[in-house]
Amino acid sequence: MKKNLSSLMFVLILTSFAASNIYAQRSNQNTSLVEIVKRLQQDPNNKKVQKSLVNFYNDAQQLHLQNINDLKFGNDNIYYEKILDEYAILQEMYNTINSVPVANQLVVATNYDAVIAKTKQQAAAENYNEGITFLTAAGRRNKTKAYNAFKTALKFEGNYKDCKLKMQEAWESSHLNVLINPIKDSTSIVENVYSVNGNNKRINESFQQYITTDLIEKYAGKYNATFYTQQNNADENIHSDYTVDITLINVDIPAPTISINSKDVTIQELSNGTAGYTTKYGTIDNEAETHTATGKIKVTITEISTGETISSTRLKIYCKWGARTSTSLGDRKTLISAGVDPAVIQETKYSVTDNEAILGLVYQKSYPDIQKIIADAISK
Repeated sequence: MKKNLSSLMFVLILTSFAASNIYAQRSNQNTSLVEIVKRLQQDPNNKKVQKSLVNFYNDAQQLHLQNINDLKFGNDNIYYEKILDEYAILQEMYNTINSVPVANQLVVATNYDAVIAKTKQQAAAENYNEGITFLTAAGRRNKTKAYNAFKTALKFEGNYKDCKLKMQEAWESSHLNVLINPIKDSTSIVENVYSVNGNNKRINESFQQYITTDLIEKYAGKYNATFYTQQNNADENIHSDYTVDITLINVDIPAPTISINSKDVTIQELSNGTAGYTTKYGTIDNEAETHTATGKIKVTITEISTGETISSTRLKIYCKWGARTSTSLGDRKTLISAGVDPAVIQETKYSVTDNEAILGLVYQKSYPDIQKIIADAISK
């Protein structure tokens, strides 16, 4: 893990032992080993700088070795990453000192290249062996675990054994065919606003196809999975691994809340050609409807071979939308002069009340959660 010398700043190290470092006490907390070495190059006979360099390296080395020792009981990938981070800092310290003869004469720095290589080998070996164990175990999810283990092994050691071939084998073995079943609807009739009947078939089929197409576009490259519907299965005879069942449960759409307000306007204008005034009238009636839809959507993902439920989640439905109509009587100019927005006069915004439109709103709001549930399940 290489770092540029210019970015090798040991703020935390200096903070830890500044009290014992005379040079650091006279510097700010951003002083780095690189800067100490540069100062030594400028003034090789400066005893304070020489002592500062020796103290700095010895204290920093002990600090990082202690950090490594504290981590030695770990055996997971985070452990190895932390260990390698510590060794990388120590190696950069060695490189910094070893590259400057005057510094190299004062400090016998330790080269950690061999230790780093050995640690990477150990991390790769543990992940490789774990991958072999998962690869020989039954079940698609074990193959996925094997793939991830081999992939991690290669992160530590780019050409470890036959890891790339094993990873490809695991990838092919872990491929997942996901069947998106037709949407089910268990909603009861509620106030005759929403009813369960064949009228919803078209929107349900459209949503089923939308889910399938969208998952293909977003996740086919990210996850080792193929998404399809029953129609695709009939055409291509695909063997399903997982099924996704989406069920509407008691979608309740009560009668809308309606509010009405009226505004009467009266103005007097000077009559043309006469000395008198003309009284003009205007009235605007605003009617607003507020609609809500509540219920649940159940998303169940099942592994066909075992019958195991991989995921079962109920999402709450809450959609709210509105509509308004405005009608006016009398003189339009009178209403405008009284501050009524011209766009509102004779405005009509129709309410969404038919089944398909309502379900469209429900699906639109719920889809991000449904998508996440499916993605989480297939990534296990």
